[in-house]
Amino acid sequence: MGLKKGETMDIEQKRREFMAYLEREYSATAFYYLNLFGHNFLLCCDLIHLDGVTIKFLEEGKIEHTYPNDALNAIKGMIVLSALSKIMVLIESFLRMTDALGKDFKKLPNEMLRYSSKRSLDTILDKAKNGYLSKDEIWRIFGFPHIEDLPLSKEEKYLVEKVLDHSADQIRTFYERIAQFYDDHRIAYNKFKHGLSVIVGLEPTTTYHNNSLILILDMWRKIDKIRCRYLSGKAELPYEYELFDL
Repeated sequence: MGLKKGETMDIEQKRREFMAYLEREYSATAFYYLNLFGHNFLLCCDLIHLDGVTIKFLEEGKIEHTYPNDALNAIKGMIVLSALSKIMVLIESFLRMTDALGKDFKKLPNEMLRYSSKRSLDTILDKAKNGYLSKDEIWRIFGFPHIEDLPLSKEEKYLVEKVLDHSADQIRTFYERIAQFYDDHRIAYNKFKHGLSVIVGLEPTTTYHNNSLILILDMWRKIDKIRCRYLSGKAELPYEYELFDL
């Protein structure tokens, strides 16, 4: 809508123009879904923080309990796995959002709410981990401006582009780090949410320094061919669990 010189829009006009812009460029559904996603993402981050607070308070005696030390160590191990599980959900969701934003903005809710294939997650995971996100993809996903459209001088445009290029490189590094974290912990995450084949609260050993052990049981015989970071725990296994690989 064109305005004559000196004219201004009232609040209702601005609201109508804003909604028309959303429908034209993104869709109101996609816009409101993005807001919902961001809100719940931050709430989940707060829950992870509370897991850490719970462990800290248990160790400091600020939470009353009657657990003996071995049971307390087991409970803290389960809290750690719970926190890890939420972190992995956030990474999955973030990578899914990355994939969705690289496509048609108007289809974003469908992309986020109806995905079912593990393969597509692995595709974006590999792309992120290996630094294959292109400059154009990062600029689109994170809403960087078209430099030529900015009302700046040639020198200013050059400077802004250099700053945003640097930001894109940092974003690419961030993707590599979170994708590697996901790969490193995917077995622990999968076994916690499917099957509960975990042993928590085992006593620390000289091999593992002062950390209480969490063993993840798996029937995979060729552990060197799976995607994870691991420490072999075969020597630490109680006799009754020797059937399993770790």
